[in-house]
Amino acid sequence: MTTRAFQKIYTKIDNITKATVTLRATGVGNDELATVGGKLAQVVKIMGENVTLQVFAGTEGLATNSEVVFHGEPAPGGKAGMRPDRATIVYCNRIRQAYRDVPILIGGVEASLRRFSHYDYWDDKVRHSILVDSGATLLMYGMGETSIIECANWVADGMNPAELPKLRGVCYMSKTADPTCL
Repeated sequence: MTTRAFQKIYTKIDNITKATVTLRATGVGNDELATVGGKLAQVVKIMGENVTLQVFAGTEGLATNSEVVFHGEPAPGGKAGMRPDRATIVYCNRIRQAYRDVPILIGGVEASLRRFSHYDYWDDKVRHSILVDSGATLLMYGMGETSIIECANWVADGMNPAELPKLRGVCYMSKTADPTCL
């Protein structure tokens, strides 16, 4: 094991299935986030030193010597109720620091409600759209069942900016106004 900027790094995976990897690790907590060979994962089971992670994108292409980087528990000591104010902004900025050129797509209640300038009761003032503060590439609003698939296809196809106005249920920052949009 090595460490880098408060991260634990392992390079020996004991077992790989279709969606999980298992390795020996210490000081890891339940629900802790990690990357396995560059793919996002989360701790789902700990039995002694054996730690199993669910790899969200699947394990295809991973080798037993793939780098596993643990990013720390979501909150110190795994304590509940420790989510930061404006969590989407905080987490997007942390992602941007760690992975500078990765597209960030946000959604959910916080993003949906704050997609336009809005009154913020914590600051007692009107704040910019969450797109400005978070630096996200795209914001998906509403339920998102179809927009998430369209956005994933857009990213897989190379993120052509000309295709953005065709995506429904999304907001994005643009330098010029699109005449087809409000």
